[in-house]
Amino acid sequence: MKKTIIIFLTLLLISCGETRVMTLVEMPQDWSDKTGQAFLNKVDMRKIQYSVLKQFPESVQKQININIMPLIFKPAGDKDRFYKYEVTVNTHQEWDKTKQVEKYIAHYLEQLLEQPDAMKPMVFVPLPKGYSVQDSQQVLYKLDMSQLKLGLAKNFPGIENRPLHMKIVPIEFKPKNLKYHVMVVSESDHEFEYAVEQYIAQFLKKGLKVS
Repeated sequence: MKKTIIIFLTLLLISCGETRVMTLVEMPQDWSDKTGQAFLNKVDMRKIQYSVLKQFPESVQKQININIMPLIFKPAGDKDRFYKYEVTVNTHQEWDKTKQVEKYIAHYLEQLLEQPDAMKPMVFVPLPKGYSVQDSQQVLYKLDMSQLKLGLAKNFPGIENRPLHMKIVPIEFKPKNLKYHVMVVSESDHEFEYAVEQYIAQFLKKGLKVS
């Protein structure tokens, strides 16, 4: 688990030299650093990375590293400490859009924090025991994606007019214990994305029975 950093504002104010402008996101008022970390543990970081990739296609060449960390701010005097998330994006190559990506992720996080208790869970589909990553890829290769598109169009009228990206990734939790991680990105409409993810998950389950 990531360690929480305590930042003393007085030290920041009197520090010398070059400083980096931090990309910060407010936590709800009644939260602590532990509450903030518990929330982060439920956030779909793979989906955030995928969303960034679709919003900033060139990021794939920059090998970006995304980090979201809860911070404790301790003002001088007797004022109460308060909590924020810091969003940082690092790259292996120089890139002038890292700050834009940080702001994009911060906005994404702010949307999730508007109703933290209503945040949708990640969507996984278990594969049969003993399946390897190669087996899982073969299942995806054999799926009739045209049928999936027809089903989506029937169940979600107008979906063809929306920008929508979907990704299905096999994740190995233990050796020979895999699950598909289903991700849908569509204009940060999380309710819609989750509904489509669930539909795709059901489609995958049927495909696994056939295979």
